[in-house]
Amino acid sequence: MDDKALYGLQQELSELQVSLVRKRSEVSNLTVGYTRAEDGIGPIPAEPLKRNLMSARSELVRMERRLAEIEALLAEARARDGA
Repeated sequence: MDDKALYGLQQELSELQVSLVRKRSEVSNLTVGYTRAEDGIGPIPAEPLKRNLMSARSELVRMERRLAEIEALLAEARARDGA
């Protein structure tokens, strides 16, 4: 893997890590909102929150998989460079 590709992966990794923090926060907030709505104490109906929560969780899983892929590629590149 050339330096330009490695740099691109490192940049993507950095951006993805920031996005993951935000997405985890979003999922947490949606979970709290949905739980409150289910308990009847939230101002927003449960169904829209449930849809948004499911969508956010799916996106989070996709992002976590991509993170693992990038980390594996970078580890492989480092191992080749170090060998």
